[in-house]
Amino acid sequence: MLANERYLIIKEAIKNKGAVTISELTDMLGVSGETIRRDLLRLEKENALQRVHGGAVAASATKKFSSLSQRLSENIEQKRQLSKVAVNFIKEGDVIVIDSGSTSKEFVQIVKTRFKSLTVITHCAQVFDQLKDKDGFKLILVGGEFLPSENIFYGSLALDTIKNLHASTCFIFTSAISLKHGVADYISEAIPIQKQYIEISNKVVIMADSSKFEKTALFKLCDVNKNYHFVTSTDLNENIYKLYKSNGIKIYKSEDDFNE
Repeated sequence: MLANERYLIIKEAIKNKGAVTISELTDMLGVSGETIRRDLLRLEKENALQRVHGGAVAASATKKFSSLSQRLSENIEQKRQLSKVAVNFIKEGDVIVIDSGSTSKEFVQIVKTRFKSLTVITHCAQVFDQLKDKDGFKLILVGGEFLPSENIFYGSLALDTIKNLHASTCFIFTSAISLKHGVADYISEAIPIQKQYIEISNKVVIMADSSKFEKTALFKLCDVNKNYHFVTSTDLNENIYKLYKSNGIKIYKSEDDFNE
């Protein structure tokens, strides 16, 4: 098979599946892994795909930014489903961080009904409003400058407060996740807050519905760290799911993933 024929087949596989592994391509094309690696390098230079360890993914598209009010009405069922998975990282009596963002609304509702005693740290006014009347919960609202468009507090005052706290687990909501480009978002004011949350927490859980995977956004938060836990919805592309797991990324779509 000629190289150009292989290129077409690889590009079609990426288009249809979103991601492919080297072993999958060697079986499909009947050539060596080294040949596939050269093909992927060539196609990456043409911006037809992005190479990652063990395979390739579609060239990351930029995740479109929308207002908070619009985001709150998007992918509600997926956010609810992944939130039910994420609460498995919480134990009664824990000190947790809950980030801001549209996913927080669904996550907080499940946390509120599932637990009787938690300490919750947040810089998000919406999270505070949802939990302020919950008996047994201790709330720490991180204050500072206020950003009305996102309903959050931010800035040096907020960072100074967070530096004096410690949490067992932080739950971070993000706009985009890419194996190559990392975890990213659009709210520049929120990025330093999220980074500080990661610093003060024993465990980091990054939550994003399937539409945010292999996407990019303007401001990078962190790399796709093997020590972090990534929670997503069950409709994540199966090839992307497998490729993340083959790269040693802890990714959870259901409670079954906790048993692996």
